[in-house]
Amino acid sequence: MLFGAPTHRSINMRRTFVVILVLLVPLVVLRKQLASVLVPSEPRVAAPVESAPADEKPPVVRSRPATLVSYGTARAPRVARLSADLAGEIVELPDELRPGHPVRQGEVLLRIDDREYRQLLAQAESALAIEQAKLAQLEIEDSNLDDLIAATQRQIELIDKEYAEILDLFNRGTASPRECRQKLLELEQMRTILLGYQGEKAKIPSRRDELTAECGRRRAEIELAKVRLEDCTIDSPIDGQVWEISIQLGERVQPGGRLLSLMDTSRIEVVAELPVADQSQIELGAPCVLSSESMPGTQWTGRVARLAPAASESKQTFQIFIEVDNTKQAQAIRPGSIVRADIDTSARERADARRIVP
Repeated sequence: MLFGAPTHRSINMRRTFVVILVLLVPLVVLRKQLASVLVPSEPRVAAPVESAPADEKPPVVRSRPATLVSYGTARAPRVARLSADLAGEIVELPDELRPGHPVRQGEVLLRIDDREYRQLLAQAESALAIEQAKLAQLEIEDSNLDDLIAATQRQIELIDKEYAEILDLFNRGTASPRECRQKLLELEQMRTILLGYQGEKAKIPSRRDELTAECGRRRAEIELAKVRLEDCTIDSPIDGQVWEISIQLGERVQPGGRLLSLMDTSRIEVVAELPVADQSQIELGAPCVLSSESMPGTQWTGRVARLAPAASESKQTFQIFIEVDNTKQAQAIRPGSIVRADIDTSARERADARRIVP
């Protein structure tokens, strides 16, 4: 029959066709994938970007923080380290003069035995008085020589006139040779005396110079003795507090020996470091808030007083110096404390913004 039940041969042919179809479909898909990988695709052309007009400024991006943070150590910029200028025994040292004791400028802190230096001063003054007396005597001698020279010159003139008269008489035969020789000898004696007076007079300037120089040396000795006498009293050069004491009552000190140290804590300076990249954000007078982990809840206010002129080549940082007025703080900051410094840069930011933003 033509349209009857399928024969065994037709069934096999159908099965073969299905198998071939199953095998061909994956091959076609694989061929397309290989073609997409091996065949280069056309280059993509970027879409043109419209440029901004020439009179338009690019937007300003500000990402810098308004506060810079650094750490530093507080120190007292005014410290006085007092040393002995001479040798001597400490004869006066108040009991209350201990570390932390307040002192005022000009206050007497201690005294060194000054008896030796008082004696040296008295000797120098006595030596000066002797030299001044010699100088005064020389002036009297100079004046007397002037009188003697004038009187001798007048005497010589008189004797010379008498000699001329006797010589005239001798020529006329009325005077003896003996009278002539006697008057001539008297005249020569007076001339010799005059030469002696004039020689002494010539020495006066050099003697005066020597005595004047000696008086100058004695005066210098007096001034030195006075200075040494003043050095026996040690005064405070600053207002502040006693920091360290290196001597005791009755101790003998030598020149250059350390006595004590004073510290003015009314103004404190904090030395901090910042990266060189942040230098454009710092300006003098910028306000700062300081804090310390060892004193939670306590803060101090200060300002940037100075900037280091050069940066560290190895660390690429530069130093800033923050000044703190301790007299205006609720609690004073102590030198040696390590503190955190929050530096307000908002004022500089606003100034930059006014220069950049139209």
